[in-house]
Parts: sequence; structure tokens; C-alpha cells
Amino acid sequence: MHRTVLEHRTKDEANARQLIEGIRKVRAEARKQHGFISGDTLVDVDDPRHVVVISSWQTLEDWKVWDSSSIRKSMLPLIEDHLIEAYTENTMTNNVVWKEEIAHVF
Repeated sequence: MHRTVLEHRTKDEANARQLIEGIRKVRAEARKQHGFISGDTLVDVDDPRHVVVISSWQTLEDWKVWDSSSIRKSMLPLIEDHLIEAYTENTMTNNVVWKEEIAHVF
């Protein structure tokens, strides 16, 4: 499973609410995509202008197909119009290749 973490910073709380509405619309489309598992939207309790989205995908390729799709690209203004800077993206996996030299860390 792969998870993509998107961090957003909005102008103010009103924009955060509008951002979350946009995220809900984008997620409704993402749910229709092959490999989509789940999505969460988290709001920083100390700074409600900081919104994090975590989506889970069966494979990294499933995420990449959705990320580059024309549907997602056409919906990006629902998100980007409310940000003070570009969102950051990190894709992570729990498919760790175990190597003897790093096994002690876990």
C-alpha cells in the first residue's frame, strides 16, 4: 500500500473551509479510480489554516495515474485557489525492503 501526504496552507480559516469542500469534491472523483483505498483530511488544531490530506492507494502506479489524470488536473483550482503557497507532496509506502543493516532500526 502507498500513501500520499499532501500539506496545504491557506490564507485564513474561511479559505480552509473552502479548501476542505474542494478536497471533498476531488476525493469523490478519486474514489472512482482504480486502486483508491481511502482518504483522510486532517486540520491542525493549533493552526486551522494547515490542512493535511492522506490518501491510500494499492500501488504507487495507481496514485501516479490519478495524479496525472485530466480529471484531477481540471479540479486543482478547487484546491489551489485557496492556498498561500503550493502544496507539498510526499508519497510513502509500507512495502519496506528489509536489509540486515537497517533491520535494527525497526
